[in-house]
Order: sequence, then structure tokens, then C-alpha cells
Amino acid sequence: ACLTFCPGIFEEGGVVKGIERLPRKVWTTRCIICGTTGGASLECHAPLCRVSFHVGCALRMRAGVRLELSCDGDGMKSTVLCARHAKDPERVASK
Repeated sequence: ACLTFCPGIFEEGGVVKGIERLPRKVWTTRCIICGTTGGASLECHAPLCRVSFHVGCALRMRAGVRLELSCDGDGMKSTVLCARHAKDPERVASK
């Protein structure tokens, strides 16, 4: 689930591709919910916000985050917002 929201990640023939291009910080940033660095932590897309969390942790804990996927002419785009910024997404300009 986490990798769906990472830019540059896609599935082809049942195989997830692009993982090797993810920045190291995706794997080393601490999840604000579980406190661990294992797995991919996603950072809130709000400018200057550094809150990171695992998608699975956020969904399990019903943490109030906003996770959206959309498609346009350039392909899939994801929106990841922490609970604070999810309350008023129209005021948040994406990173």
C-alpha cells in the first residue's frame, strides 16, 4: 500500500518497479505513529511539514491523514497529507 503513493513506483506484470530510485530518506525516516524506521515512510506534501508515517499505520490507527490517487495526462499523482493538513487541504500547496 505504501509504495502506491511513492512517485516513480509502478507495477508491471505483477512486479513492483522503481523501488531502487526512491530516496534513502523514505526508508530511514521515523513513522510518527509507530516510531519505527522499517518500511517506507511517506512525508506530508504540505510545504515545510516534515511529518512522516507508514500508510499501513495511518490506516490502522485511523489517524485522520489524507491519501489520494488521481490520474491526469502526466500519469498517476498522489496526495499525502498529515492529520493537521488533511483538515484543510485547499489551503495546502503541494511540495
